[in-house]
Amino acid sequence: MRNVQQGLVAFLVAFTAACGATGTADTTSSAAITAATWKVVSAGGSHAAGVQTDGTLWTWGANGSGQLGDGSATNRLSRVQIGTGFTSVATGGAHTAGLKADGSLWAWGSNSNGQLGDGTTTTRLVPVLIGTGFKAVGAGQSHTVALKTDDTLWAWGSNAYGQVGDNSTVDSLIPAQVQARVSSFAVGYVHNLAITTRGDLLAWGSNANGQLGDGTTSSRASPRTVLRNVNARAVAAGGAHSLMLKSDGSLWAWGYNGCGQVGDGTTTDRWAPVQIGAGYGSVAAGQLHSLAIDSSGTLSAWGYNADGELGDATNTNRSAPTPVGGGFANASGGGNFTVALKTDATLWAWGSNVSGQLGDGKPALELQPAFVAAGISAIGDSYNSGTAVGSDGTLWAWGQNSTGQVGDGTMVPRNVPVTIGSGYVSTSHGNSNTNFAIGTDGNVVAWGDNYAGQIGNGTRGGSVTTPTRIWFGYSVRPMSKVVSGYWHSAAVGQDGLLWTWGNCQWGELGNGLVGYAFYRPTQWNYPGFLTVTDVAAGLGHTVALVTDGTVWATGYNLYGQLGNGTTTNSSTFVQVDSGYASISAGYNFTIGVKTDGTLWAWGANELGQLGNGTTTNQLLPVQVGTGFSAVSAGDAHTLALKPDGSLWAWGHNGYGQLGDGTTTYRSAPVQIGIDFVAVSAGYLHSWGLKRDGTLWAWGDDTAGYLGDGGWNWNVPLLIP
Repeated sequence: MRNVQQGLVAFLVAFTAACGATGTADTTSSAAITAATWKVVSAGGSHAAGVQTDGTLWTWGANGSGQLGDGSATNRLSRVQIGTGFTSVATGGAHTAGLKADGSLWAWGSNSNGQLGDGTTTTRLVPVLIGTGFKAVGAGQSHTVALKTDDTLWAWGSNAYGQVGDNSTVDSLIPAQVQARVSSFAVGYVHNLAITTRGDLLAWGSNANGQLGDGTTSSRASPRTVLRNVNARAVAAGGAHSLMLKSDGSLWAWGYNGCGQVGDGTTTDRWAPVQIGAGYGSVAAGQLHSLAIDSSGTLSAWGYNADGELGDATNTNRSAPTPVGGGFANASGGGNFTVALKTDATLWAWGSNVSGQLGDGKPALELQPAFVAAGISAIGDSYNSGTAVGSDGTLWAWGQNSTGQVGDGTMVPRNVPVTIGSGYVSTSHGNSNTNFAIGTDGNVVAWGDNYAGQIGNGTRGGSVTTPTRIWFGYSVRPMSKVVSGYWHSAAVGQDGLLWTWGNCQWGELGNGLVGYAFYRPTQWNYPGFLTVTDVAAGLGHTVALVTDGTVWATGYNLYGQLGNGTTTNSSTFVQVDSGYASISAGYNFTIGVKTDGTLWAWGANELGQLGNGTTTNQLLPVQVGTGFSAVSAGDAHTLALKPDGSLWAWGHNGYGQLGDGTTTYRSAPVQIGIDFVAVSAGYLHSWGLKRDGTLWAWGDDTAGYLGDGGWNWNVPLLIP
């Protein structure tokens, strides 16, 4: 009991201090080929779950206690399917409960306080049956509440504040009946609310901030009537605050208000309900924020916002309802993030994403609603093919297929995407006909051209036409990124170690050797640095971004692509510059974004691909512009994004790959569009993902590179 009390105090102290904080954040999103339709979604501490209209249950995010139910304790950046036949789901601090159509209740994840209800305190990595005859379920930090078909309410798990409601403070390892004749309920961090069939509002559990609404700060170990015949439509319970929606559409709130989550324009705790507004149709509560949707479908949010959980494109706390967007059907607030469904049954998410709780395949937070459950969470490209990873882990590929680079077991060109596997989280960007993808377990597969051993499977020559597992040494070493040069490849492990393999004609492997080839990934003792965060590969050069922000390069240097002021090849890594956040390599040039948002480039520039307004090669980094957040280098053109979602392009444009509606080469950035969140520049073509989850392509489509069925485009084209 003492540990639970200390945990709650620590939670309140930490977030009370944080309620005045502000900060800055990166914004990225995801996109899709095909959209899924959702029935219900739930946000937990740092994980989320949802049920699609076909009854399949999906989970994503933090998984340290097995709360995703996939049999592992590995966090998932993209959703994984857990089962079928579900109608609803509830997510707690680190456990999950799901209800099936037959009334059976299942639970999994952390069970230290018996919150699963299976009579033990054993953590469960997969769903276990708890009981039958249920019709609704909710989850708190470490306790669970469920409603049976006979309208009896049951609870179990942590009970230090009386939140189980059995008139004790002893944890309950099995469901205990709490109340009869209940029509609806809500579960908070360590308190609960319920509406009886006669319309009374009940509350019990912790009351340190007045969240029970009875005018006191005394905790209650059994349901206590707060209001009689209140005519409530719905209730919601957050970390230490509560909300109630009446049948007339009026919204009421009370409890902890240090971050403005009550919504009355102050940060003063309220021990009894106060009216916040009118005209609302649904309500939800996160740990320190609140959500409500009005009769027109407009979602408003208020409270804590340091991680963007309000979705108003800022990280400023709000003490009154603030409109976020329209077309919403319902929403769910988590620890410091939000998930919501729109009226078209699509899934959106925003806020913190450190554990992958947004489900978009990337650990980057969102300051406004991002469409995250429509099929694609990552894109990549090779010399003349495209790849994508679905948010469900499906791997897609398309394009020219003469060396098996589509990966479907044939050498037949594919001008529309085809599926070639499942269980993946990312795919590669490269300058060859070799493709890579990384699985949810960090393992790497490769396919396509293997002329110089760049596949990494221990052989050289020919092609590999299906994804093949690649080993890094003699033990399992999960990778975070893999890229392909023309005849060589490189990867960064999750431990920050750099691996290279394939052709070493110009010293591109950085191992001090020239004229050799290595057919398996090799980790060399690279002078000057130990661990890296990013890697890029061009025709014959490799660029590494070290953890301290310095950039290093090795290999072919005829055009100055190493950036060290010479045109002399180097068989070992040489330091180029410092202060970088990301890098990308084109055929014979290099470009990177610094932590201050400035964009720098060096190397070949005959077609204006550096973007500095000239066509003169540059042997040292030159500044291209300011205010950028991401960049992708193609064969001889470049794409870049700014934080506001604007897309910029320059360089070779003979096939319309810049997307500006012309085939005129550009030696300086020109704006192409808005609302983009990710881009990938290929050989003579380009791809982009928009904030609304749509995939766009433009440029050369001679062999189906764009995946649109086979037509060239000089403006971005929506890919269905």
